Order: sequence, then structure tokens, then C-alpha cells
Amino acid sequence: MSKFYKRMELLRTTYKLTTRELAMILNIKAPSITMWEKEKAQPTLFMFDRICNLFAVSSDFMLGHTDFPYNESFLLKLEDDIISYRFGEQYFGSHKDLASDLHLDTTYLVPQLRIENYTQGERANIIFLANMYISYRIARYADTVPEEARYCLPLIGDKTLLKKFENQEYLYLCHLNDALFKHQRQKDGSFPTPFYNLENPI
Repeated sequence: MSKFYKRMELLRTTYKLTTRELAMILNIKAPSITMWEKEKAQPTLFMFDRICNLFAVSSDFMLGHTDFPYNESFLLKLEDDIISYRFGEQYFGSHKDLASDLHLDTTYLVPQLRIENYTQGERANIIFLANMYISYRIARYADTVPEEARYCLPLIGDKTLLKKFENQEYLYLCHLNDALFKHQRQKDGSFPTPFYNLENPI
């Protein structure tokens, strides 16, 4: 797992998270993140899977078997979960919530159109933001937290972190979809650069 440590830090810094914020999201203590990044400890398999799911990166990338972070079938699986479950009736709304609350163009709801109109990096951004936003929805609207969302409890309790993603990062999706809705690709034919750019982090 030698490359895992560097890629763990890459994920955290690319997504502009402190060790405390990432620990809050993962429902662990902040020193664990530090220990991972300093190669002094390893995450459990359960936690490793949670990290891959949160950032929508493949396990092969995290383990250093490939330098490309995304896997199409894995992205589709996570997106199906977001569309059909996390933003279904279980979470206080209809499937339209994904498009309206996160300002996603409706083409996102159709797999083939999503693949044609969004880069994998942009889709990973959306998965990450959707994970954060569902915590916000639970905190704001739920009388009780569903069993499936218990991992969100520490995050739900941190209003500052939730507000960061409610007021700032999730607005990125508005700008992203304004461009895609108008089919405004760049002059070279490529799409706009993802806000959290794991392939070329700033």
C-alpha cells in the first residue's frame, strides 16, 4: 500500500479538506488521517472502501496499480446509488431533487447522456458533493437520521463544514451545468476543468 499514503493526502488536499474535516466526514478521529499520510498506520478494509466511495476513485488507483483515478463501471454504480436511493423518497423528496437542489442538468439522470456530457472528473466531483449535500439535507429536514446514514452523524453535527459545502462548493455545479447546458465546450473540444481536479490538482 505504499502509494496509498501519498494518494490519501492528494485526495484530501485536492478537495481542500483539513485532516479534521476529512475525519469528520469519515466518522473517525483526525490523528488517524495523519497516521495514514505519514505511513504509520493503514485503514481498515471498510474504511478503505468508504474513502473510494466518497471521492469516487478506484481501488486500483489508491493502491498504485494505475495512475488514472476513475473507473467507468465504479462511477456508474455510485451514480445509480445517488439517483435511485440517496435522493429518492427515503430522503425527503423525489428524484428531481438531484437536478434541482444540486443544479444539475436533467441529462445527468440519463446514463448515456451523462457519459457524453460530463467528464469522469466532473462526475466524481458531483458524487463527492452529493455525499456532502445529503448530510446537509438530513441535518436540516430529518426528524430522525435513517440507519443507512448513521455515518453522517458527526458531520451533521458540524454546521460549519456543512455550510462550507452548502454555500460555496455546491454552487460550482451551477456554473458547470450552465456551460454544459449551452454545450459550451472549450476550443479544443474538451470540457471545462473539474473544480476539484484530481488529475491536475492546483
